[in-house]
Amino acid sequence: MMNKSINLYRIEKSFLSSLIIYSLFSWYIDANNIIPDYNLTPYVLVFFLLYAMIIGFLSKFVFNRFALVWLPFITLIMMNILLRYRLGISTALQLVIGFIFLLTISANMLTIKKSINILKVISIFFAITVIFHYLFPSIHMIFIKYLLNPESYRIVESLMNRGFYAGLSSQTGHIAAYLSIGIGLFFVFANKFNKRRVIFIGTIFVIALLLTGKRAHFLFSIVAFAITMLISSKQKVNTAMKILFLTIIIAGVLTIMGPYLNPLTGVGRVYDSFAKILMGSKIDDVNDITSGRLDLFQEAWLVFKQNIWNGIGWGYYGFSEEVVSEYTVHNVYLNILAELGIPGLIFYLIPLLWLIKQNIKLLKIYKNTSQLNLLKFTLYCQIFYLLYNFTGNPLYNFNYLFLYLYSIFILFKLYKNRNIASSINLKAY
Repeated sequence: MMNKSINLYRIEKSFLSSLIIYSLFSWYIDANNIIPDYNLTPYVLVFFLLYAMIIGFLSKFVFNRFALVWLPFITLIMMNILLRYRLGISTALQLVIGFIFLLTISANMLTIKKSINILKVISIFFAITVIFHYLFPSIHMIFIKYLLNPESYRIVESLMNRGFYAGLSSQTGHIAAYLSIGIGLFFVFANKFNKRRVIFIGTIFVIALLLTGKRAHFLFSIVAFAITMLISSKQKVNTAMKILFLTIIIAGVLTIMGPYLNPLTGVGRVYDSFAKILMGSKIDDVNDITSGRLDLFQEAWLVFKQNIWNGIGWGYYGFSEEVVSEYTVHNVYLNILAELGIPGLIFYLIPLLWLIKQNIKLLKIYKNTSQLNLLKFTLYCQIFYLLYNFTGNPLYNFNYLFLYLYSIFILFKLYKNRNIASSINLKAY
């Protein structure tokens, strides 16, 4: 029995580590055709699916609410794939992998600690590569040329020429995901570090995220952190004053730097957007702030109104004759409404909101600092994911979706231990 437990622990640890490493570098698989004219991603996901099923076979499936709450949404997607169009299979596989793993996970705190450390190291590494890209663009482009295919290389070069730095990635959006999560990880666990280290590492993350020019990530990171701290703090007034003070400092720095920033570059773009918001933008300005997304939103809304209850079919939005734009919606909620109708959005929102509710409840139960830090991190990830659904495609991008599901893995483990939590003093992370 002991040997079986040890083997299961090793399998789960290797599975979780493999998923993290794959999600961190999925941008490379997506950006490069390792085998010409062949998409490897679905096959990699099938491998992970089989891996998860092996874990399920060894540990026996345990039906829990954290997984079952996703079952209606996944079932609706599968029915669409089977009965309507054979599209969106990769995203469906990602959700199924997460679903099965939530049914089977029994990872101990040591496994979670090691996986957290992987995220910490890689997110800091990515932040440094963005700053290096800014400081030494020629050297960086020589190095990354060997990592990317010609088309992806031209995209990175074009972004750099416009003042947006992707670091060790093929798109600023890919690397911004891990910078945002890194900011959450760092500030949530900041009580472990001295003030100088907090200021130093925090500055690296903020500068790197600004250099990507990803305005939504910057804003949502701040909002998610502020909400997390307010919800988890027992002294809400003092916490609110600290958040307000920090916001004033950031606004002051941006105001001083503003006149010297080119609005077409990454940092200038972030400043210009916030300035327009604060001054009260017109519709044209708002559309510019959202990179033209308002037009995409309006088109998705029109598609939804013509197919209110059953949508046009999972994964069919980009193929439908009703859609004129060549771009995706960049709003998951509207995308689901257009493809799966009202039932699809309801089935999607229920697990998102219910899990946040469970996270908040657990924050009131746990007393141990390490466990509370983990709960703050999971809440931060969930809020960030919820917000980014408004302007991005986190449901359809494996790196974003995995980071969300990973936070749910941790939440479920803490939920299982809730009855004995306050009496156990786990080793600090």
